[in-house]
Amino acid sequence: MIIYLLRHGQAEQNSTAEVSKDALRCLTAKGIEDIGFVAEHYAASNHRVDRCLVSPLKRAQQTAELFLAEADLKCALESEDVLRPESTAHNVLNFLETFTRQNILLIGHNPLLSVLHTLLTSGEINYSKKILAAGELCGLSFDHFGRDLGVEVLSIMPNIY
Repeated sequence: MIIYLLRHGQAEQNSTAEVSKDALRCLTAKGIEDIGFVAEHYAASNHRVDRCLVSPLKRAQQTAELFLAEADLKCALESEDVLRPESTAHNVLNFLETFTRQNILLIGHNPLLSVLHTLLTSGEINYSKKILAAGELCGLSFDHFGRDLGVEVLSIMPNIY
């Protein structure tokens, strides 16, 4: 089982603290370019995805649509509230325990995905251990799924130039 964590691409700046407006932020041109770059490199990696679970926020949905198209992945997009920015890594962990032996792509936000990465690889709740960049993709492999049992087997950073 591999859990892929993809942080949404660079998004427009939020000029207001309103949650409703934050949910509607779109990817920037750089965000779109970065996701295309990461998808192209993912497609060449011989990894596969069975399911794609994505935050319902617009920037994550755009990232998912672009990534699936550019990587030529045929799985459907499944919006999941558990991937909203205000969720917790423990909520996501409990949710993922319902899946068996599937390779799952999670597309969402920081700090949630970074904290989840650390929880799955070291068992700690620590944001500073691994901070996913906008558009970064990591793959964590599991012989048996659970906290502290993941091993990073894939890491693709967006093009920084």
